[in-house]
Amino acid sequence: MRYGALRIHTTLDIQLQRSAEEAVAWGVARLDHRMNFPNYEAAPLEQRQNYVQAALETGAISPLSLFVDELKPYEVDGKDWIPRNYGDHYLGLTTAAWALINSANSTAVQITDKVGPDKIVALAHRLGFKSEIGPYKSIALGVNEVTLLEMASAYGALAASGLLVEPTLLQRVVDAEGDTLFAHTPQITQALSPDLAYQMLHLLRQVIDRGTGRSVRRMGFSHPAAGKTGTTNDNTDAWFVGTTPDLATSIWVGFDQRRQHKLVDTDGKQITGGSGAAPIWAKFMREVYKHKPATDFQKPPGMRLIKVDPQTGTAPTANLAAMRPISVALNRDEHANTPAEVLDFEAQYHNSLIDSTTREMWQNTRLNPE
Repeated sequence: MRYGALRIHTTLDIQLQRSAEEAVAWGVARLDHRMNFPNYEAAPLEQRQNYVQAALETGAISPLSLFVDELKPYEVDGKDWIPRNYGDHYLGLTTAAWALINSANSTAVQITDKVGPDKIVALAHRLGFKSEIGPYKSIALGVNEVTLLEMASAYGALAASGLLVEPTLLQRVVDAEGDTLFAHTPQITQALSPDLAYQMLHLLRQVIDRGTGRSVRRMGFSHPAAGKTGTTNDNTDAWFVGTTPDLATSIWVGFDQRRQHKLVDTDGKQITGGSGAAPIWAKFMREVYKHKPATDFQKPPGMRLIKVDPQTGTAPTANLAAMRPISVALNRDEHANTPAEVLDFEAQYHNSLIDSTTREMWQNTRLNPE
């Protein structure tokens, strides 16, 4: 672009911008129809995965750490606070990985309580978040407001082996004589270790493949991608943030005037990040990559992929065939849970968490090892 005698070179990609605008127009018109609003085209002219990243980084948990996803009260400012899952659906015994894939709020708060909200805030700042973020238990649920750019930048760091590149609009400014008056120097920091970044990426890939972001696959986008949905309990915000190996994109849908409008369709059903924002992301990405070959995320040396039962984190067996295994990325020091470890966790909980057939088989194996 030009400004007087100056030539200003920006990072704006016109084709990507055009595809983004088309995807947003399509998505908003689709939401207008669901909410019985006037058609958009005819009208007049949050950071939630950070709680798992921080816990993995401190060593407080691994993707296969066990939790009980259930209604659980917390005392906040002298009052009981009970975080709820979407639709009041709870997973029961679960791994941290399966809880993230399914956006289980109850487990998210348990992880936050275990690792400490202050560590999550520190990690968010390392990942480029400049918005004010308070160290509350509810930080895992996206209680703090952040920007679309901050979210996209953080996901870009995950895709870039933990390297955070400070976003910029300007590349350089040149005068009429061709002299460079300004040239941007990229600001790059190692926000996360490559192993941790890949571990999170691999979890977020399954959010898209079989979790709350699976509408991306239903929309026909098949390239390797990782992402996360986000939905506020008061029906005012729906998010989807995702990344491919070379493009991170944030989508938010909602209203400027939150008290007057809610993201609820004509049947009274909440419009979530998975149903409201993720389809826009998928349509945009489908257009961007329609003529591009698929490329995969780079796996660091030493990281290995294993399949485990999503609830217990043990190696899949015929007795645990009711649920399709999930894939997790583990470092050299991490391993699948053993039946003995799951039985010990159940004993500490003082309640039945696994089915009686599996428990009896595991107990017999423990008493009579081969």
